[in-house]
Amino acid sequence: MHGRGNSKSFTQRFIKLLFYTTVIASVVAGIWWLDSEYNIISDNTDFDDIIYKKALKYGVDPLLVKAVIWRESKFKINRRGSAGEIGLMQIMPKSATKASVVEDWERAHKVIIRSEGSLFYPETNIDIGTWYLSKAIGHWSGYRQKYELALCEYNKGKRRVNEWVKGMHKDGNIMERVDSDVAKKYVKSIIVQYHYYKMKENEKY
Repeated sequence: MHGRGNSKSFTQRFIKLLFYTTVIASVVAGIWWLDSEYNIISDNTDFDDIIYKKALKYGVDPLLVKAVIWRESKFKINRRGSAGEIGLMQIMPKSATKASVVEDWERAHKVIIRSEGSLFYPETNIDIGTWYLSKAIGHWSGYRQKYELALCEYNKGKRRVNEWVKGMHKDGNIMERVDSDVAKKYVKSIIVQYHYYKMKENEKY
């Protein structure tokens, strides 16, 4: 009787151990998959050199640029958006029907992007995206929430932002006027990630 009791107890403990081991393994595997797919945990540093170089070139906080890349592509070079956006900063290619950021960048830099494929190159993609973000921040520099306004523009375009700021005081809260849930979530996620990067940066010192 005593031997059978010990055997039963051992079997129960083994089953429990096996169960918890399986659960932990599943959770770890799930976290690993989410991180590899969406980069939700790890701090990707693959493009830091390019980001810092372009941010310095255009006078933008590199951590904000990095947060935009995180939100736009999760650092995946070959990411293609549902509307045709390309690469790390999801740059919209030139179109026969409407003006694009690429064309504005070309005129400003007196160069020509000869193929959409060139927009997948991190150096080119981050240059265009950072240049555009810098212009947007500069345009809204008189507003307290210049970053939020610039991010709204990056996501929805200047025309929509002009509608939202109409009659708004420069110290006002732009997010109270945004009538797009997509834009609100977009801006909030980038600002949160931006502050996360700033916190991590401060921990180095």
